[in-house]
Amino acid sequence: MESSTRLQILLTAEQLFATQGIDATSLRQIGSEVWKRNTVAAKYHFQNKKTLIRAISSTGSV
Repeated sequence: MESSTRLQILLTAEQLFATQGIDATSLRQIGSEVWKRNTVAAKYHFQNKKTLIRAISSTGSV
C-alpha cells in the first residue's frame, strides 16, 4: 500500500508534468506543491525524476 505522501507526490507530479511538461518540472517544485515547506519530499520518496516517472507509469495514471 502506498503512503499518503507518496501517493500525493504521484498525483501532483502527474498534474505538473501534464501542465508544464516533464523537463520543465523539478522534483523540488513537486515537493513544494505537496508540502509547502518540504521541497525535498519527492526526492526522498523517489530519488530522481526517472524513478518518479516510472512509478506514475506503473500506477496506470498516465
